[in-house]
Amino acid sequence: MPNNEKLSAFIDGELKDESLLASLVKDEKLADQFSRYQLIGDVMRDDVPAEMNFDIASNVMAALDDEPTVMAPQIKTASNKVTLKGNVVPLFKKVGQYAIAASVAASVVVGVQLNTAQQDNLTPAPVLDTVPFIGGAEPVSLQAEQKDPNTLTEEQVLEQRRKINAFLQDHQLQQRMLQQ
Repeated sequence: MPNNEKLSAFIDGELKDESLLASLVKDEKLADQFSRYQLIGDVMRDDVPAEMNFDIASNVMAALDDEPTVMAPQIKTASNKVTLKGNVVPLFKKVGQYAIAASVAASVVVGVQLNTAQQDNLTPAPVLDTVPFIGGAEPVSLQAEQKDPNTLTEEQVLEQRRKINAFLQDHQLQQRMLQQ
């Protein structure tokens, strides 16, 4: 029987093994596993105390102390590299900045001119036109005979009754299922 099964059986009271008890006292890993199993049992039985004190910081510090230190290799610099720095680079840098600023300004000016030219061609539509196009005023409502919306044909009445009966049967079936 593996150690995990022996330990679980010992905790459950199914195994009386004095050698396991002695190894619990001597072996720190087995004692930690025993305490974890006990904690799992307490959680399952809802016997967990209101406050639990886990010393996580000391565990993290111990793990960091055990971790090997890795040093990054130093970068070798090439001593035979020749650097040429002249007055040409700053000149092109300034000219480039002025060129970018000038192109942005030109695109803004052209965009504004095109936008105003397009708006001049459009005539604004009136919000509300109160003058009729042709003739005089016309009546707003029309006096025509309309069918009464409350009158239904026989076919419509039968269809409504079928739908209501199907709804009631479904409701009764659901009520029976809920009661069972």
